[in-house]
Amino acid sequence: MKNGCPSWPNLKRKSFNLTKSPFLTICWWWVRLKAPNENEGVIRGDKGRATQDVGSSSPEANVAFGVSVSRSPQPSGSRVLRSHSTDVIQAEDVQMGEFVVDGGVTVQTAGPPPAVAGIGSSVWGSTFDPVAFVEYTLLGTGDSARFDSLTTSELRNLALSYEVKGTVLTHLLSARRDKEILEVNSKVTRAEQAVSDAERTVTEIKKQWVDEVDRLKRTHKEELAEMRGAHGREIAELRKKHADEKASLRTKAAILEAEVTTLEVLRNNLIVSLTQSRKDISELEEDVDELEETNTALKQSMADKYVDGFWSSIEQVKIFFPELDPDVLAQVDVMKRIKDGKLI
Repeated sequence: MKNGCPSWPNLKRKSFNLTKSPFLTICWWWVRLKAPNENEGVIRGDKGRATQDVGSSSPEANVAFGVSVSRSPQPSGSRVLRSHSTDVIQAEDVQMGEFVVDGGVTVQTAGPPPAVAGIGSSVWGSTFDPVAFVEYTLLGTGDSARFDSLTTSELRNLALSYEVKGTVLTHLLSARRDKEILEVNSKVTRAEQAVSDAERTVTEIKKQWVDEVDRLKRTHKEELAEMRGAHGREIAELRKKHADEKASLRTKAAILEAEVTTLEVLRNNLIVSLTQSRKDISELEEDVDELEETNTALKQSMADKYVDGFWSSIEQVKIFFPELDPDVLAQVDVMKRIKDGKLI
């Protein structure tokens, strides 16, 4: 790229839609006019558009533009590329280095483009000034002598061809804008319909929500009233039951207090009786001791009397039976007893 305009090799290798940018159209014509010795490329118009962009209605016009035109079939070895977004067909001649316009018109460029002072290094750069480029290229250094050899009718036809191209481009731009406007209006209509549907849905949902809230409020009030009634009845029953139990407990407490009083009196009486019984027992124990002593004394007295009577009887036997052997009488004892006719 030189002085803000794409160089001829770059133009030949890149795809440009000349209907979208007037600046690219001017730049393309500038390269065609100013670069006769550069390499050549191939561009073909779409659907018969711009039948001869460079080749004018006469050979003199072609000579005025600084190009040589020859009609020949498209050279072999070229590639045809179609842009699906712009419908511009481009064919790059890989081997021959030619530029074919609209069905076989081969154009040889005149020479390299001159340097343009004060123009940015790139057409796509932020510092590129198209107004300065147009003024410098077309007004400042444009060679109007090239058109001197053209007749008035040829110049008129050339001007008309550019006016027709501008009209067609304006029509295409207007149609595209109308189509975009229709698409935007369709999108807006669909969006408005969606908003309307959403608002209707929101309204229906709000109505359903309000109805549901009212129903829930009524249900809540009914359930609350029923629960309050049941709670009141339960409270009344519990109060009555509590009063009955309280009265019953008071009666039982009175009975228990009377029983406690009776038991206390009985306890006191039993204590007195126990004290008296202990006193009586003590006296009886003393009497028992005395009786035991008396009984022991009586037993001893009886034993003494028994022994005395036994020996008294023995003495009496000795008196009545003096002939008895004393040894036999010595075997007699008060502690022995008779068993089976023997003295044990």
